[in-house]
Amino acid sequence: MDSARFLRDYWQQQPLLIPAAAPFDNPLQPEELAGLALEPGVEARLVREQAGDWRLDTAPLNDTSFDGDEPWTLLVQRVDHCVPAVAALRSWVSFLPSWRLDDVMVSYASDGGGVGPHYDNYDVFLVQGEGQRRWQLGQRCDSSTPLRDNPDLRILSEFEETESFLLNPGDILYVPPGLAHWGTAVGPCMTYSIGFRAPRLSDMLSRWIDGMLPTVDPERLYRDPQPLVGARPGQLTDAAIAAAQAQLSALLMEPGSPDWFGELVTEPHDEDSAEVEGPLPALVALDPAARLAWRRADNGITVYANGLAISVDDADCADMLATLCDGGCIEAGVGQAHRALLQELWNTGCLLDDG
Repeated sequence: MDSARFLRDYWQQQPLLIPAAAPFDNPLQPEELAGLALEPGVEARLVREQAGDWRLDTAPLNDTSFDGDEPWTLLVQRVDHCVPAVAALRSWVSFLPSWRLDDVMVSYASDGGGVGPHYDNYDVFLVQGEGQRRWQLGQRCDSSTPLRDNPDLRILSEFEETESFLLNPGDILYVPPGLAHWGTAVGPCMTYSIGFRAPRLSDMLSRWIDGMLPTVDPERLYRDPQPLVGARPGQLTDAAIAAAQAQLSALLMEPGSPDWFGELVTEPHDEDSAEVEGPLPALVALDPAARLAWRRADNGITVYANGLAISVDDADCADMLATLCDGGCIEAGVGQAHRALLQELWNTGCLLDDG
C-alpha cells in the first residue's frame, strides 16, 4: 500500500488489513520468548481465560506459570530493545515519525488464547508471526465506555463486532486508537504488536506551563475587563472570569522554547535510561531502547535524546541524525561537531557499538 494513501485515508481514522505485507521469517521462537519473560527486569504478563472471564498474572513468572488446561496468552513488552531481529520490524513503519514509536510487544497464545475484548489509546500494527489469529473489530470507545470489574485488564463490558479477519504469517492489521478489538488464537500463534505512543494532553499542558513559568514577568498582573461594569458587592462576574481566561490564553500563545515537547516525547522508560561512560566506538547505531528526535532551530539543530535537549550549532548534523533515526550506522570519525554530538549521545545511552 502507498504510504501517502495510508496516512491520508487510514492513519488514526479507520482500520486496515494488509495481507501478505512482506515475506515473513519469524524472528523469535516461542521458547525464546518464554525464556525472555522469565528474566528479571522484563515486563511480562500472562493472561488466562476461565469460564468467559480473564485473569492476569504479572512478573516474576516461572516455569510453572504456563501450566494448566485453560487458554492463555503470554505478552512481553519492549522485545525490540533486546532482540535485534525484532527491532528490525520497526523498519516496516519507517514512513511514520520515529519519535512516535513506542515498542514492539510480542505475544504467544495457546489455542483459543487471547486477552479479551478491549481498546487501546494508541495506534498499533498487529503483525502475525507463527500460526493464525482471528481478530474481531468492534465499536468506537473512550473513557466513558463501560468496562468489566477488572481494572488490570480493562475488558469491555460489551463488544459489538463489525468485522473480523483471520491473519496468517506476514499479514498486518492496523488498528487506530479507541477502536475495540478482540484477538483469538486459532491454534498456537505468535503476534508482533508495533505500538505507537502519544503524550496525554494533561501532561503536555503541565510540561508547557512548567516551561513557561520561569519566563513570566512577576510584574504582569490581572487587568479588569474594559469597560468595567459595576456589580453588587463581592460579586464575581462572568466578564471578570472571561478576562482572566483571555489573558492566560494570550500568555500561552506568546513565543517560547519548544523544548518542552521534544523532551516530553523522548522520555525513556525508567529501565532504559542508563548513562554510559567511555570513549566513542568507531561505528555506532541508535540503540532500539533510545528515544531520539531533532528539529531545526535558528542557530542550528536541537537534539532531544532520552528526555534531554542538546543544542548543536552545525545544521549539517541533520543528515547524520536522520540516518541514525532511520536505523543506519555512523562512523565516529566524522567532523568535529558531528563527533562531539555522537559522544554526547553515547554518554546519554542513546547509541550502541555497531562495530
